[in-house]
Amino acid sequence: MARLYFSGRDFPADISVGANILDAVIEARQPIATACGGMGACGQCHYSVVEGDKNLSPANERELKLLGQARLDQGERLACQSTLVLDADVKVRLPKLDDIIKRRQDKWTRQLKQRRAEQKAQREQRERSRR
Repeated sequence: MARLYFSGRDFPADISVGANILDAVIEARQPIATACGGMGACGQCHYSVVEGDKNLSPANERELKLLGQARLDQGERLACQSTLVLDADVKVRLPKLDDIIKRRQDKWTRQLKQRRAEQKAQREQRERSRR
């Protein structure tokens, strides 16, 4: 059994060949964002490979679409799309919890502003139709 090491954290997690990185991170109770439940649709579960990238599955089309080639070249991956393919250790760097929270707050702020703008446009439309 291989070990999944987390940069900046004190303990590794056991991981077996074929295991999904997102599942291993969650089982190790490490913070990671995901909005799509591991379907490769949101891109929030990104992480950086520090060591052992050859022990992981190659990047797929979903990762290329969501992260882009430049980020893949820098060692970023999606946890939901990567699996351990060799019985060897991997060291990863997960986003800081503060960064995860800030990204979610920024998303919620954008959504709130969009809803308010839509509501304002609807009110103005109703006002115009009354005249």
